[in-house]
Amino acid sequence: MRGGVLNCNSMRTQEITSLDKKQLLSFYRQMLLIRRCEEQLARSHQRGLIHGACHTYVGQEAIAVGVCANLKMEDVIFSTHRGHGHALAKGVPPRQLFAELLIGIEFAAAVFFRRSRARLFKK
Repeated sequence: MRGGVLNCNSMRTQEITSLDKKQLLSFYRQMLLIRRCEEQLARSHQRGLIHGACHTYVGQEAIAVGVCANLKMEDVIFSTHRGHGHALAKGVPPRQLFAELLIGIEFAAAVFFRRSRARLFKK
């Protein structure tokens, strides 16, 4: 550090992160999944299949993946009008996300609640 500013050029990659290649590849795949889902969401909205405003998470995928990688399964997250990325990073299957957007929240929420409850109370 010079003058209170972190000099990143002097740090090696190994010092910055302790993540292995498998974890990094998993994060990349999650970010790619979020991006592809968001692009499909935008196309569906343009075709009139999804009503209301459509605020995509394109360009912010790393935020959701990084935050959710540090949460436990039982941790709850709340999001604003760009919550698709957080939901996918937390483990909501893409099919369920699109079911909520295309069919209705009651159907998707009921399915997710049953599956989440089954995982939490699994013996």
